[in-house]
Amino acid sequence: MTLEPQTCEAFTVAATKGLDPILVILQDIGPGNARLVIECYGEAWSTYFGAMGDSKLREFITDCDAGYLANRLYRSNDRRVRLKEAYLLRIVEAVQA
Repeated sequence: MTLEPQTCEAFTVAATKGLDPILVILQDIGPGNARLVIECYGEAWSTYFGAMGDSKLREFITDCDAGYLANRLYRSNDRRVRLKEAYLLRIVEAVQA
């Protein structure tokens, strides 16, 4: 069995207005494949991307629409979660910056 080379990068986004520090883990698994994990104030979200083209995950998430990323990280049709979705959107925008 041959394993694909993987790179993993972790960093913390400093606390910003209304947000605690954000832990971000980027895992480039192989060409066009990656995993994103974000943790803030004890809550964590993750998603897998399987078709990013030639982009590395850092480039991909920087260029994506924040709403798209928040939706990938937090999937729900429950109307009661809009506040959490808005909170996560703010976190994603802070990560992108």
